[in-house]
Amino acid sequence: CCGLASQYGHMIGARALLGFGEAALLPTSFALICERFPADRRTAALSVLFTGVGVSAGIGVLTGGVLLKSAESGALNWLVIQSSLPPWRLVFVLMGIPPLLIALCLLFALKTGASPKQEASTPNAGAEGAGRMPPAPLLWGYLAAAAYLVAFWAEESWIPALLIRRHGFDAAAAGSAFGLITIVSGVLSPILGLRISDRLRRKYAGRGPYMTAAGSLLIAIPASLLLPAANTTVVISAALVLDTAILVSAFAFISSLQDLLPARHRALGLAIVYFVSGAIGASIGPTLVALATDRLYGAATALDQSLVIVLLPTLAISTLAFIAGIRSQRRRGPAPRRGSADA
Repeated sequence: CCGLASQYGHMIGARALLGFGEAALLPTSFALICERFPADRRTAALSVLFTGVGVSAGIGVLTGGVLLKSAESGALNWLVIQSSLPPWRLVFVLMGIPPLLIALCLLFALKTGASPKQEASTPNAGAEGAGRMPPAPLLWGYLAAAAYLVAFWAEESWIPALLIRRHGFDAAAAGSAFGLITIVSGVLSPILGLRISDRLRRKYAGRGPYMTAAGSLLIAIPASLLLPAANTTVVISAALVLDTAILVSAFAFISSLQDLLPARHRALGLAIVYFVSGAIGASIGPTLVALATDRLYGAATALDQSLVIVLLPTLAISTLAFIAGIRSQRRRGPAPRRGSADA
């Protein structure tokens, strides 16, 4: 639709429809995997899903750039639709075809799974997501998520500008460096977050994911203090550790939704996380850094200090919220362990 839009309003409408679809994709995929995969295979399946999420943005930008250059150079003249569409429209159309085909394949490939009633009647099904967990741990988790998402969007939005203003990068070099950071952290963070959570869950039950998240944020805090360093390698390394650590905590919290929510509410639980990401994280995080740079320091080169004064309190609040969630679970008793036979 975006590639075929003839007016500005049509483009806005097409982008809105795209946003609605993307917003529904990850929560439903998460719930579907939790429903279709047994506990002993679920971590691997979720790792694949979230690794794809982490690297897809970088791959999408790279693929789109290659297609655009190819269309402008005439390398795609063999396509029937090429002559009727300008290059940018052609890229939109071509990039939309693979997801459409995959969605159609999934539509026909998926078989009817167990209904919530059937799931509840299976052995050990009540051991997971039976809705027995009090709301306090979940509320502490969402508070922590709001704080770490403010930190995440602050650093995601301003690290490229930091490389430009303080380290002499041009826009292309800064984009390439940060793109590499996001791809590496996108690959590592879901694997680390989910697998460490799974290991700690076996020993500490439902507290395991929150322990993973809190421990990861304790690594992110000193990494944020290195952003004002004069050495470019140190700054890029710190940004990589920071980005990875925050995402590890995010995936650990998402993993905890398996324990804190019944199966029928897991998609909604993850949808709330993504609503918080857009409504709070993406709006407040970058704005706080901009306000600190312009109003508090009054100098564009003070961006590194602005990042630190935004990241430190938000990361600390998130860590303390996860610790409070751990304590609330300990007071109420451990969450039921997931049995190997549950679905």
